[in-house]
Amino acid sequence: MKILCLTVFLFLTVDSVLAQETNAAPTNTVGTVTQSLITELPKPTAITTITPVQPKPNEMTIGKAEVTGIFVEAAKTRPRWKLINPFSPPTGASVEDNVNRDVTTGKVNGLKLFAIKF
Repeated sequence: MKILCLTVFLFLTVDSVLAQETNAAPTNTVGTVTQSLITELPKPTAITTITPVQPKPNEMTIGKAEVTGIFVEAAKTRPRWKLINPFSPPTGASVEDNVNRDVTTGKVNGLKLFAIKF
């Protein structure tokens, strides 16, 4: 048993010595100059500002659920006559936001009066 333990210990010692020899620092020869490590500072990046995402006029988040539809847009819009006034300026909402389309044909199936996304 003692011989087995000494053999395993000797094997592990030789193995660790050989492993240390393989981890030498790499050297690159360029012309007559030997370089062991080349380090460069990263190039400075342009500073960008992060703007928060504004929810669409027909979207409202309640907890983890997102509520969308025509009724939500009517509840959020003040004054309400802006919804039916053809001369009012655009609010950022699209007609497509409240339309349900068929996946295969692309035709309009109906309107989203109230929809909940989980």
